[in-house]
Amino acid sequence: MEKIEVGYNAIGTTGNLAHHKFILYTRADGSTFQIHGGGSRDYGYSPVEELVSSGVPGLVGFGHLSAKVFKSSAKQQENALLAPREVIFEGEDLSRTFFKMAGMAQGIAEQESKYHADSNNSNTLVDRIVQWSGGRAPDLDEKHWSPGSLDDQEFDPEFFSKLPPILWGKDTYSKHKDVVGQLFKNTEEDAGEEVLQIEGALDPLDTAQGETDGDQAVMKEAGRIDWGATEEPIRQRHANEPALTAGIIAELASAKSLGSAWEQDFATRYEDYLVFEPALESSASGLAPDVPSLPDRTDISGSFPSANELEPGSLIATGSGQERQSSYDTYRQLGATPEEEAAAVDEYKALLKKSYVDVGGRSRAAEALATWRFEQSWGLSAFVPEGQGTVVKHPVEKMYPDPEKDGHGYVRKDAEAALEARGIRAARWYLSPNEKSGSDKSKGMTDDQGLGPRMTLSYDDESGVRHTVTDSFQADVRSAVKGRREARGRMHRAEAGHAGPELPNAAADVAPAPVPAP
Repeated sequence: MEKIEVGYNAIGTTGNLAHHKFILYTRADGSTFQIHGGGSRDYGYSPVEELVSSGVPGLVGFGHLSAKVFKSSAKQQENALLAPREVIFEGEDLSRTFFKMAGMAQGIAEQESKYHADSNNSNTLVDRIVQWSGGRAPDLDEKHWSPGSLDDQEFDPEFFSKLPPILWGKDTYSKHKDVVGQLFKNTEEDAGEEVLQIEGALDPLDTAQGETDGDQAVMKEAGRIDWGATEEPIRQRHANEPALTAGIIAELASAKSLGSAWEQDFATRYEDYLVFEPALESSASGLAPDVPSLPDRTDISGSFPSANELEPGSLIATGSGQERQSSYDTYRQLGATPEEEAAAVDEYKALLKKSYVDVGGRSRAAEALATWRFEQSWGLSAFVPEGQGTVVKHPVEKMYPDPEKDGHGYVRKDAEAALEARGIRAARWYLSPNEKSGSDKSKGMTDDQGLGPRMTLSYDDESGVRHTVTDSFQADVRSAVKGRREARGRMHRAEAGHAGPELPNAAADVAPAPVPAP
């Protein structure tokens, strides 16, 4: 049995508080391979170097985020096996999984994004590769502080496991030819560049489109655009203009996803490219290709909670006799204003173009990835005053974790405490995003005091007049997460005690002392 793990090397100069993540692949024969992130100037690959930041006066910058992929020497393997580790993948043969991880690490390096010790470092690279490979969120970084790690909310194994490699490095084979040779030398397959590049970039969503053979007039009468078939004339006509092709296909995917006016606008501007579906029973003939299941990310209304799950903030008990809410209330509009709606559509189109490049031009995968990325910032909210069914950017649900899975109970508690401290009795209160919210989240889940992104706290008084309390409300994320972690530790110890045998390391479940965020 083979396994791919995430390891944690402690940084001694931080008192072993901060850690450097790395990927360790152990083969059936006991040999190991590793992936480490670091700076292009050859700093940041070791635990000690990870401490140093380009922002420290007198020290040379690290350059851009880069990666090293190698087969472990005896000493390197010994050191890796001494580090705390957790299994992410396990199986009979994980050579191609590791090869794809190496290809994505190379792709990240080829982006040449600026290295930063607390936000774009080895931990960021490792988490991104695990995320894109369909792995679960690492757990041990709760205990082994790893600056630059992704939020657990960003991991979605069911979704990413269906996608082709993201940001596949064009120089994967040439840069890591020795590793590729060692990975596949015992197979009967040709380990040549062409075969492996194709294998590394395999798209599980790719299936041949069935040709339509109906009369053109009948197709148009059906009135439904065959989006897959419409791509073909676009690609053929602009085969030598990849940027233009990407732009038109991005607009096509936007029209398909958003429908209505966007579909009509696309049809008007690109009428010459359109291919229509056969009418009526032809479309249900059962001849469609068997496409692997992919979570539906193309309907932006389908990924949000139903309206009856939403409970706006209130200091007055509402009781249980609420009027039944229909699923028709779930999604009413995108953005609170026409300007916000336009901004949302523009953002989605930009994400679609980026995703199209990131997945190597595979339009269906790009569409799914772009919608997933859109959902990380936009969604329905139980806290905003715009009302149920309005999709907004940076709501509480996207800005704050929900460790207890209780509808962000700690956020509600902190908001009500803030109102009570000011002597305010509110008929209803709200938490809305502002210009600080997204900027704060991009810097980390919490500030150095463990408080989350800033939001606007407002309320309606008993006369229905709305008042703004502050645009800098912050809930205590660190205490909420720590409380959940300690409760889980107590539960694990209780279960172990009930079972009889003593835990080999009882202290392992005790939460570490709070560490200021970098």
